[in-house]
Amino acid sequence: RLLQSAGRPTDLADRIAEEAGGSPLFIRELVYWQPEDEGDAPRLDDLVRRRIAQLNEQEQRLIQAAAVAGRPVAEDVLCRAAGVDDRAQPALAHLRTEHLLRASADQVLPAWECYHDRIRQAVVDTLDATALRRLHGCLAAAFESSAAADVEQLVSHLQGAGESERAAEAAVGAARKAVAAFAYDHAARLLRIAIELRHEQGIARDDDGPLRRELGAGLSATGRAVDAADAYLSAAPYFRGHEATRLRARAAGQLLLGGRISRGVSILEPVFAELDMHLPRSATRALTVLLPARAKLLLQGLHMSPVRPVAAADAARLEALWAAASGLAGSQPIVGAALHAQFLELALKAGDPQRAC
Repeated sequence: RLLQSAGRPTDLADRIAEEAGGSPLFIRELVYWQPEDEGDAPRLDDLVRRRIAQLNEQEQRLIQAAAVAGRPVAEDVLCRAAGVDDRAQPALAHLRTEHLLRASADQVLPAWECYHDRIRQAVVDTLDATALRRLHGCLAAAFESSAAADVEQLVSHLQGAGESERAAEAAVGAARKAVAAFAYDHAARLLRIAIELRHEQGIARDDDGPLRRELGAGLSATGRAVDAADAYLSAAPYFRGHEATRLRARAAGQLLLGGRISRGVSILEPVFAELDMHLPRSATRALTVLLPARAKLLLQGLHMSPVRPVAAADAARLEALWAAASGLAGSQPIVGAALHAQFLELALKAGDPQRAC
C-alpha cells in the first residue's frame, strides 16, 4: 500500500523489505525515496549518503563524529570533537528529527549516537583513511579534555588516530588508578589492552615485565586463576633469578586453584628443584615431612627469629611453598598440610612476620 500511495512499482516490495532489514523507519524512507531510475532497486546506503549531503556543514561534522565514535558520546565531547561551538542545539535537534542521531534520555547532559548502526556504517563508509584518522584524533583530544573521560574510548580513538604508544600509556595509567580504587576487573581489562597494543606495534618498554605481572595480579584478584597464571608465565621471561622463579610459582599456584592440577604440578616441580626443595607427591611422603615439622613447631613454639629483610632465595621459597600449600590443600590435603608446615617453619626462621602471621 505504501508503494501504491507513493506511486512506485509494487514489484519493489520484496527488495525494499530486504534492504530495510525489517525496520519500519527504513521501509518508509526507501518507499518515498525517488532514485534517478524509477526501476532501480533501492539501497539504504545511497539514501543515507544523499541525506548527509543535504545537511549543512555543522550537521555533517556532528554526524561524522558520532559515527566514528561508534558508541554514545556525551554532548560536550561530541561538539568538541566535531569542532562546533556551544550553539549546536539546533543542529542536533535537526539530526534527531531526521532520525540520523538519537540521544539518551536518562542523563542530565544527553549522550548522542547514530540512530541505527546501518546509518553509522554508511556515514563511516563515506570517509577516507585520512578523514578517519583525523576524526579519531579529534575524539581522543575531546575525551582527554573531558572531566569524566571514558578511558577505553580514549584508548580506542588514540589507536584509530595511529597513536598506539600513547594509547598503551593511557591504558596503563588508567589501569593503575583502577587498582588504587580496587577496580581489579577494569584494571585487568585495561592492562590487557595495553599489552596487546604494545605487542601489535612492536613497542618494547622497560616495564613490559612488570606490566604483565600487574595483569596477573589483577586477574588473580578477580578470580580468573588460569588467565592469571598465563599472565604470570608471560611475565617470567622478562625477569632473572629469583623473581622469575617467584612468578612461575605464582602461576603454578593459580593453576592449582583453578583446578589445573597436572599443569600446576608440572611447573612447581622444577621450581622446587631450583630452590633446593622437594615437592612431595604422595600422602605417605608428605607424612614424613608433616610429622617432624609439626613436632618441631610443637616443641619450639611459634618463636620467630629477629625481624630482618628476607633473603631473595627465602622469599622465593616462601612463595613456592605457599602456592603449593594453598593450591593442593583441596585435592591433596595431607600434602597441602605438609607444605604449609614447611612454609610456617621457614617464615619463622627467616624473620618474616607478615607471612608467619
